[in-house]
Amino acid sequence: MVTYVKTRKFVALSGFSFLCIFFQLVSTGCKESYRPTTLLQSQYIYYEPDYNKIGLKATRDSLHFSLPDDFYHLINSFNVFQDGGTTYAAFLNKMSHSICIYNVKTGNLERRIYLHDSLVGKKMNNVTTYCWKLDTILTATRHGLYVMDSSGAIKSSIKLLEEKGRKHLGSDFLSSLFQTRLDNTAPPFFDGDILYSSIRPAYATSRSLSAQQNLRLVYCFNKKEEKPSLIYSFPKVYQEGYFGYYYLNFSYCINEKREFVMSFSADPNMYVTDLVDTSRSFWGRSQQQVADIKPFAGEVVEDRREEGDHYAKSGRYGPVFYDQAHKRYLRLFTTGSSRIRQDRQDTTKAASKGYVLIFDDSFRIIGESELPSGISFVQLFITPEGAIYTRTNYNDEKAIHFVRLEYVDERRTNLTEK
Repeated sequence: MVTYVKTRKFVALSGFSFLCIFFQLVSTGCKESYRPTTLLQSQYIYYEPDYNKIGLKATRDSLHFSLPDDFYHLINSFNVFQDGGTTYAAFLNKMSHSICIYNVKTGNLERRIYLHDSLVGKKMNNVTTYCWKLDTILTATRHGLYVMDSSGAIKSSIKLLEEKGRKHLGSDFLSSLFQTRLDNTAPPFFDGDILYSSIRPAYATSRSLSAQQNLRLVYCFNKKEEKPSLIYSFPKVYQEGYFGYYYLNFSYCINEKREFVMSFSADPNMYVTDLVDTSRSFWGRSQQQVADIKPFAGEVVEDRREEGDHYAKSGRYGPVFYDQAHKRYLRLFTTGSSRIRQDRQDTTKAASKGYVLIFDDSFRIIGESELPSGISFVQLFITPEGAIYTRTNYNDEKAIHFVRLEYVDERRTNLTEK
């Protein structure tokens, strides 16, 4: 039976989980401050790639999650988690102000959680969520990071940092400068006394080379320190040229060694780091990347359309995921599209295509497969048993669909239906 809960006020919690206690310890001393860090140098390691050893293909196996009538198929946050030996999928839809949580095995809707207006605001601007457990849900807004239970009640919260010297911009804008991002392509991660969470760069203050050089990409909430800090910079290629705002996209996964494996849109290399002391970079270039991704000639680009055209035409690297069962990494590369602008309309000459790079546990490329149209590599998850599911059939407004991908040991295998 589905549990529907809609809260009208925040309620007190009688007992706190570890996460709530953690948040309280951090927030008691949280101050509005900014602590920069120096660029972490990477040791470069090259392994000869074999693009044709392992491939991926789509199977007939699929998952289907039926949506409530007032829950829309446009998903703003998504993640899969384990609780009590059961695997669940959680979807946030901003238009309905709610999260739907499904049992992955049965496809049943287990819970629906409505987000309170006084927390997220009626417009749901930049709100993201991440379900840790059924009763522990992280919610990020422009102003803070919150822990909710399954009723939508607030358990604890941390105020996000604001940058000194920019008070004239207003509190809403200041909060968005260092807003944390909760996403399956850059998941929050606990390591002992520290919670790491990725940052969403603010558009208005990130569109220059100097801003790109100074950006910090990860929030570090340490309960042993009196305030959160911002750590980890873009790699060297981003320090030397401005690629445009859209190339600030980055993602990471966490492997079983508790290392962050980073993928940056404009950088072919993959980075493996602890974010503070050590960093290694590995050859990760797609064989479909026929030319280097070039930065702009200047340090600033005034025309937003020019940035968008450059991003669309140049190609880019996307999310990276870790398959713990098979000790492999999957990374997306999307080729550029060829477009001609006529009377404010774009005529597409050659559509972009997606390719999945496959790495072994030493970060050597062991395969690359074409991703067919209609399949998402952003809303993807891998079960503990190594089953890979990725979203498909986006046009269905009544259900969310996933198709299972599987490895094939053959040369030049594309992702195709059986």
